[in-house]
Amino acid sequence: MKPIKFNEANKNLLKPQNMTDEECEREYNGWKEYYSANTHPIFPGMDRIIHRQKDLGGLVCVATLSPKADIMRDYAQHFHMEPDAVYDHDMPRHMRKPNPYPLLDIMQRYDLKPEEILAIESKTQNLIQINDCPLRGVA
Repeated sequence: MKPIKFNEANKNLLKPQNMTDEECEREYNGWKEYYSANTHPIFPGMDRIIHRQKDLGGLVCVATLSPKADIMRDYAQHFHMEPDAVYDHDMPRHMRKPNPYPLLDIMQRYDLKPEEILAIESKTQNLIQINDCPLRGVA
């Protein structure tokens, strides 16, 4: 599979076709309202992975299209911990998913080498941000 490089054209992969920015914002606000009242489900076994990572002294950082408050609530409920860093949808556009900024900032902030990071995604189209970084990612 040929790597996908992040650019303006790739934004359309994450934006429904034929929707204006205003329509996308309205959709996001509806989604945000729903999830603020409902806990996100987790993948089976994710709690074991998260706890093992922390038990071994690792970091858990989240780059998400969800609001930070929801991520903090869900991590407290599912994992009984807070992530080390959260890059959410309410951050400036250049600092949030699918831009590579969150991954590059995590590397700089925690003085990590590319081989010390594994980015895990729930969807393959979200690997866009990983392809502009010198690190491994799985979906």
